[in-house]
Amino acid sequence: MIMGKKNMKSLLTIVMSVFMILVLAPKAMAAETEIGNSETKEGADAYTLTIGQEYITTLNGVEGYVSFVTPEQEGFVLVALENRTISGTLPYDIIDAAGEEVGLGPYSISKGDYWSLQFKSEKNNANGAQLAPNTRYYIQLGATDSQPNGKVGVSVKFSADDCPEGRTGAKEISPNVTYTGKLDAMKLTDKDWYVVTATKSGQHRIFFKSISRLEEINLQVYDEYNQWIQDMSRSWAHATVKTWGKELDTIDIMLEAGKKYYLEVTGGKGEYSINVNCQTIETINIESTVTMKHGETHDLKYTLFPEETFNQQLEFESNNKDVAYVDNDGTVRADDAGKAVITVKAKDGGGATAQCIVYVKPQAPDDLEGTKSTTDTIKLKWSSAKNATGYNIFQKKDGKWKKIGSTKKTTYTVKKLKHTKGYQFRVQAYMKLDGKIFTSEKSKTSYYATRPKATTITKITRMKPRKIEGIPCYFAKVQWKKVAGVKKYRLYAKLASTGKIELVGEYKSTSAKVVLMYGSGSKKCTFYVAPVFKYHGEEYEGPGSKGKVYTFK
Repeated sequence: MIMGKKNMKSLLTIVMSVFMILVLAPKAMAAETEIGNSETKEGADAYTLTIGQEYITTLNGVEGYVSFVTPEQEGFVLVALENRTISGTLPYDIIDAAGEEVGLGPYSISKGDYWSLQFKSEKNNANGAQLAPNTRYYIQLGATDSQPNGKVGVSVKFSADDCPEGRTGAKEISPNVTYTGKLDAMKLTDKDWYVVTATKSGQHRIFFKSISRLEEINLQVYDEYNQWIQDMSRSWAHATVKTWGKELDTIDIMLEAGKKYYLEVTGGKGEYSINVNCQTIETINIESTVTMKHGETHDLKYTLFPEETFNQQLEFESNNKDVAYVDNDGTVRADDAGKAVITVKAKDGGGATAQCIVYVKPQAPDDLEGTKSTTDTIKLKWSSAKNATGYNIFQKKDGKWKKIGSTKKTTYTVKKLKHTKGYQFRVQAYMKLDGKIFTSEKSKTSYYATRPKATTITKITRMKPRKIEGIPCYFAKVQWKKVAGVKKYRLYAKLASTGKIELVGEYKSTSAKVVLMYGSGSKKCTFYVAPVFKYHGEEYEGPGSKGKVYTFK
């Protein structure tokens, strides 16, 4: 349900109102039955209370007797009285068939007051119980000198005791099995006893868990001589689960195989569970292989069987820490290309172990670059990747990266390319291990181009000479063929007098006017033209044209 703040506030008001109605409203009175009473104990057999039923009986100035019969099952009996309308005080007593007192209530209960007594009902009264099962008892209401007149509420309630009290009747339990119990007393302190025989020597962990309860309940452990067992972290083995929620406490103790140990649960009313656990890990199921990239971390995935093992501590070890390092929590860090075997062992002494193979991929090669190109080839080189078996070369074609070759070297020449064109390349390292191939990420993209084809000088035209600042200057116009894809050309000249080739200039057109400034000497010159292609910020000069000789006049 989604709502705004205003609606939420209204909803909370409604909820709180309902809560007040449910929690704070007085409990509706259970149906009550009118019952008579006898002026003597002997006659009270005719006025027998049903366990769990609430009754109203009327006293007429003399004491009255009613009776009840305890159930056959052992448990707790609660006798409750309420002075409804008697203006004086109301004493009461619980007696047996022989007239012996088994429970004495308060000297008096004033008008409107409520009082109760609880008794333990147990066979043979083995633990000092006051009542016996399947036995009739009598409630004496008032006394001869009290002359009670009015109505009295009376009831007998019973709560079964599912676990007998005392060491001699302790319930036998087995290690590694969870047992549930219940403290049944309504007012008295119930005590549940268990006995377990250790099947192995060593550390045990007792899990003591609250299922439902009204008050704090406690667990204590004794040996066969009724001595407290010492907890490994506490002075004596005890556990406590408190009032609110489902809480868990544990006891870590060292037990000896073949010996009996007693567990005593005491406290208020509520359900609980106990497990005396000495279960070791039988099987560790771990992922068999893991493939990682350099610098990655990975938390190993594993399960333990049985799940209820309490000591789940493990140790991890790598046989090749340069490749894969593992910490105490099973986190693997990939440090270098290669293979490592991670061994995991249980620390509970049971001997369970398992292994995981970790493969770390090689790193992507660095410094990929083109080093040389022709009109139809480009030579690439890169830095080697550690533990790489070889390298795959990729070229971008039609917007997709396609593998064009492989090599075990760190150079590769791409052939059959088109002239005057830019290309994009990447390289990937690969490693062969255990019949598998592991590849790195692709390197960064390298941009390189083929060179343009050569041009041809088509014509050199003589132009009229003239003097510039008194120096004779000779002029000519050099023309050449256009090369597709080229936007710039370089014109070179080789003077016969020096034999050196010099750059005359760079031109965006296919012609250039040149001047020769000579006072004397040879006027013979050879011209060359080289096309220039620019790609991704770099210039690629094609081969020079055939030289064309010209003599200035």
